[in-house]
Amino acid sequence: MDGWKDGWVGGVGGALPAAEAVRLGGMHACMRSRRMSRTGFTLVEVILAIAIASTALLALLVAATKCLRVARVAKNYENARHFLERLEAAHPIGEDDIAQGESSGECEGPPEGYAWTRSVEPVGEERDGLYRVRTRIHWSDRGSNTFEQVTTYVYLGEKEE
Repeated sequence: MDGWKDGWVGGVGGALPAAEAVRLGGMHACMRSRRMSRTGFTLVEVILAIAIASTALLALLVAATKCLRVARVAKNYENARHFLERLEAAHPIGEDDIAQGESSGECEGPPEGYAWTRSVEPVGEERDGLYRVRTRIHWSDRGSNTFEQVTTYVYLGEKEE
C-alpha cells in the first residue's frame, strides 16, 4: 500500500494525512518537523556556556582586584607625600638644623601607621659644606614595609678652619 495513494504518509513515529505531509513539504519535512519539535539546549551546550561565562566573570574579578590594589597603593603614596610636606614645614632644614646623624618619629594625624626618618650626611669633606639629607616616610602595607624617600642636597658654604 502506497501512503500517497491512500491519503496517509507514514513516518518513523507515526503517520500524517497526505495533505498535511504535502503542506509541510513531503516526507522529509515530516521528519524535520519531528526533529525540530525538540527545543532547548543540550547538556554540552549548557556546560560550555557556563564555562565561558565563568571565565569572563573571573577575568572581570581579577581586573577589579588589580584596580583596587592600584588605587590603595596610590592613596598610600599620596599620604606619604602629604606627610613629607608636613614634616618639612614642622622641621625645616636650615644651617642650624644640619647635624650629622639620624632622627625619626611618628607621623601625626590620620591616617595612622606612618613614620618618618631623616638622615644627614656630608658629601665629600665636611668643610665643603655640602650635605645630603634623606627624608623617608615608611608604612606597612599588607605585611610589606614600603617607603617614599626624598633626597635633598643642602649647601651651606665652605667652612673656614
